[in-house]
Amino acid sequence: MTLLNYRFNIVLVERNYGLLPGALNLHFSDLDIDERTGIVLGDVNQMGDDCVVQNLVTKIAALSLKYSSCWLIVYNDKNSGW
Repeated sequence: MTLLNYRFNIVLVERNYGLLPGALNLHFSDLDIDERTGIVLGDVNQMGDDCVVQNLVTKIAALSLKYSSCWLIVYNDKNSGW
């Protein structure tokens, strides 16, 4: 992390929202780029479950109040065999 800060002026901050009371009802982006941009990560293997998709839509809708740009990155976990 020191190399990222020294060479590229990038600061990494890790947060654990599980310690907050009531954090299950709050929606946070997976990555904050700046105060206007956030990134949400989604596993394509879980997109077949309606509950997961509905939670993702709710999360993005809630984050649209905070960010002017919110990116969704859908990835495929290669270890899943799909």
